[in-house]
Amino acid sequence: MKKSNKWILSTLAAGAVFALGACTGLSVGGQLGRTAEQSRTAVGQTHVLSATTTSSSTFSVALGEPSAHVKAKLGNPKYGYNGINKTFWWIYDSYWIGFRNGRVVELFTNHKNATYNGVKIGYTRGQVEKKVKYAAKPQWSLFNVGFTFSNLSRDRILYKIGNEALIAYYDTLDKNKLMGIRVVKPEELVYKKYFGYTYRYIKKPAITSYSTDWPSVNRNEAEEILLLSNTERLKKGISPLSWSKQAAASASYHSKDMFTRHYFAHTLPDGRTPFDLMRKQGISFHEAGENIATGYVDAIDAVFGWMNSAGHRKSLLNANFSRLGAGVYETYYTQHFYRP
Repeated sequence: MKKSNKWILSTLAAGAVFALGACTGLSVGGQLGRTAEQSRTAVGQTHVLSATTTSSSTFSVALGEPSAHVKAKLGNPKYGYNGINKTFWWIYDSYWIGFRNGRVVELFTNHKNATYNGVKIGYTRGQVEKKVKYAAKPQWSLFNVGFTFSNLSRDRILYKIGNEALIAYYDTLDKNKLMGIRVVKPEELVYKKYFGYTYRYIKKPAITSYSTDWPSVNRNEAEEILLLSNTERLKKGISPLSWSKQAAASASYHSKDMFTRHYFAHTLPDGRTPFDLMRKQGISFHEAGENIATGYVDAIDAVFGWMNSAGHRKSLLNANFSRLGAGVYETYYTQHFYRP
């Protein structure tokens, strides 16, 4: 009996300009998946990069804390990944800790039981703003000048909590519930341009520039996409995806091709589809799909962008899909999903 292949494609532009991220999603019931970095398993095998299953309460470390103190409290992380602007992430079961020069500069979690400063994952935006105050133009004094940040997005909101900045990721497709919390030193808002900003000065401020090791970050963020996606699936009671080295290769090819040839689409300029790329890697499927995104700051931003677009979310949370490969090339992100 002949197998039927099924596929779905969708496109999304998040924001009027790509600076705030743009993404498109493709879901197919055939040969399509999401690409990620190269897996460390043998060809033909799949690998589950641990999905978060343990419970979590609050962060037990603070911004500015040295890495030695963190290791003494929490032990060795499950994963260590390079991030943008010389940030190095330690990833534990329920949260991520970002370091630069041996000190904590960022904290992140999307675990269903996580809380921070009275704010809990799963709260609506209204509940969150009973705990922290919203401002359309939050301000910080940084580098000896005053910075004003643009804060008009619906799905990613910046809050000022004392000397810390809290970025809340909301689910605009599910009652504006809180999906993720990122806590950063305010300087990171400038280094990484999480939000647009303006500043006035008499003497121009000296703002340090931190480089990004793109080859390493591309590989690492692909695996991060799997971790982030699986956590969102588990919140919804959906089985986690297994890593596919072949789908990672096809997704990586698509991300790099979009970057190199300056386009943003599911179909390549030569007419090939994501499913063609997957078949070339030897993938056979009954159902497959692709999500793509561009213009986001990092993998965390990209995955929440997909979750806030109905078409992309449908692929990411599709219970029929069992395999995933992801591919990242600077600010281009691709997911290739499939069911063998």
